[in-house]
Formats: sequence, C-alpha cells, structure tokens
Amino acid sequence: MIYGYIRVSSDRQTVENQRFEINKFCERNKLVIDGWIEVILCFVLIVTISLYDEKSSEFGCFDVLSAKYPQNLRNFFMILPLSLIKLQKIMISKTYLRYIWLLDTIIGSRESLTYDHIVRMWKGSPYAYMGGLPIRTFHEHRKGIEEMFGVIIECDKSKGYTYYIKNPEVLKQNPYAQLLLRKYSVPQDFSTFNMMRDRILLEEIPHGTAYFDDVVESMRTNTELIIDYQRYEGKRETLTMQPYSMKVYDRRWYVLGYIKEKESIRHLALERFLDLQTTSQKFEYPKDFNPRKYYDHVVGIYVNEDLPIVKLKLRVYGVQMEYMRMLPLHKSQSEVKSRYGEFAEFTYRLCLTPELKSKILALGASVEVLEPLEYREEIMAQISSSLDRYMKK
Repeated sequence: MIYGYIRVSSDRQTVENQRFEINKFCERNKLVIDGWIEVILCFVLIVTISLYDEKSSEFGCFDVLSAKYPQNLRNFFMILPLSLIKLQKIMISKTYLRYIWLLDTIIGSRESLTYDHIVRMWKGSPYAYMGGLPIRTFHEHRKGIEEMFGVIIECDKSKGYTYYIKNPEVLKQNPYAQLLLRKYSVPQDFSTFNMMRDRILLEEIPHGTAYFDDVVESMRTNTELIIDYQRYEGKRETLTMQPYSMKVYDRRWYVLGYIKEKESIRHLALERFLDLQTTSQKFEYPKDFNPRKYYDHVVGIYVNEDLPIVKLKLRVYGVQMEYMRMLPLHKSQSEVKSRYGEFAEFTYRLCLTPELKSKILALGASVEVLEPLEYREEIMAQISSSLDRYMKK
C-alpha cells in the first residue's frame, strides 16, 4: 500500500483539481485508490521522503504508477510509514522548518522584533544555510504560517514596525502546531543533526523494533495479528490481537489492543514478540475508545479497570521538589503545600499501580507517602523488606 499527499503550491491549484487529475490518471492505468484521508494532512506536513532517483533523475514514487506521468503530478509525495530510522533518503521540508523557526523565534523573544532583528537572528541560526530571508520571503512565510496553523503574525507600526503573535490562543488549541514547535524548534534536519551526532545523545530503545512496521500497518488497516509471545515470566503463548494503539514507556514499545483469547484489552511488549503473522481478518476499531484517556489515571503502562481511582498525597524533600514541579509524576499533580527550601506536598488522582510504586521507591529518601494510610504502610513494608535484604550477613 502506498500513501501520498497532494501538495498545493500555487493559487491556481486546489486539492480538488489535483484529486481529479490523480483519479483520471489512475483510471487510465487501472489503479485503485482505497481512499482519501484529509483529516491528517496537517500532520503529514511534518515529514516527507525525498523520492529523487539518482539513476533515472526522476521522482521514484511515480515509477510505481507509470514510467510516464503528467507534469502536474510531480508534487505527489509518499508519506513516511513511521519507520524513520530505516530509511536513508529522508528530509524534513525546509519550508516548514523555516515556518517553525520564524514562529518559534517570535513567540520566544522577550523583546519586540523588527524585520531587521529577525533577519540578523536568522543569519545566526542553524538554518541559515537554507538561504536568506528577503522581505518578500518573510511576508510569504507569515502568510504560510497563517494558512497552516491559523496563527497571525501582525506588524505593530506604532512600535517601530515590530512583529508579534496577534492570536496566541490559537496555538494552545492546535495540537499539531504544538507538536511541530516542540519537535522542530531545535535543528532537526538530517544534515545538521548528522554533523552533531557525536554531541547530541538520544535515549535508545534497544529492542523491539523488528515488527514495528507490521503492527503500524495492521493498525492502519484494522486487521488482526497472530502473535507468538513470550512473557517476561517465561510463559509462551499464541495470541490473536486487534491492535488499537502503541506507546513508548521506559525505553520499551508496547502494543495496546483487544486480545481474543483473554477477551479483554491488554498491552504487549513489542520486544517479547517471537513471531508475528499478519492476517486479512478485519476488525472494527471501537468508536468510543481513546488511547490517551485509557491511560488517564495511571503512571506507566499498566491498566487494571478493577483498581479504584484514589487520592494520593506525597511530600517531596529538597531539590527533588523542583524536579517534580518541572516534570510531574502524573498529569493530575497539584501542589497544595510547601515550605521554602524544605519540602512541597503534591496531591494526585490516580490508580495505585505497580509502576507507580516503583517510581515512588526509586525516589528514595526524597519522597514520603502521606495518604492514603494503607498505601503509606505498604510502601513502608517494601522499604523494610529491602533494608532486611541489605542487613543480612
């Protein structure tokens, strides 16, 4: 299956006339288009594959369709199937990087910026190798940012022709814009990153990527998987799974879905897959299922619907309270009390899962469970057990 998107690059083009041309082309060549997915176009803009074929000096994507293809279809690109690391000819569109740099620069500036200020900052940025920022290009970028994100970069003539974000609330309402700003506000194009690869150290996921693409494709097509799975405890079993979602936790990939043999939704560690068989058996993705909400009340990956949601209260000591403020243990975290330089107390509404206990114990003497009392005693017993192990001769 080939994915693609239509890039509309002039005022005379529209998505509809490009769609019309592609449909005509496919009809002539007896090709089938399974469907048009417009809802993800905003996300698609993040990454594209460079399809230029050095041998034929043509765009390789169209070799799949026909050796001869209409000139106006040269803007048709394949979409990255998520396995970024395995592909060599990858690029992030420079135009989008320029948009993001400009937007991030204006948002992050503590002072009002004129066009001249912005140009000087551009020349000192990691993206300066892409070319200059003439005034016409600058205004085209402003227009492009407004079309892509709905964010208006306005000029304040009363303050010396400085530029500012007119509607900052739009950014908070647009998750795709937030994703792009978080991901690409630092240099992410591969040529720059490659130069700094010895100094930019990323956390690796050492295992569990062998079946990644198959799982993603099964999620996309809503088809079942037959998995030869071995649990960490050693038990081996064959499971039929309807994959709903994937999640990274603690340097491991997990697949979440309905397992027929268990008659329930479970998660499986991708690194524990011994073998995987794709099938053509379709399943219906539950309309009322939301992966993010599924994990709403837990820390980590473990979800037990029989566990109640409780109020947890922690007291955190010393410098650890600053870390906790910057990186909350859970999204429900609320600071209710503090004594400067000594401690801070935080409350949570969540389920008391094994991963939560591990997180608390890992903080050692920097954290104390205050409520609920039964959980405090449970943590105390765990600490006492660990101490006894160390005290043994």
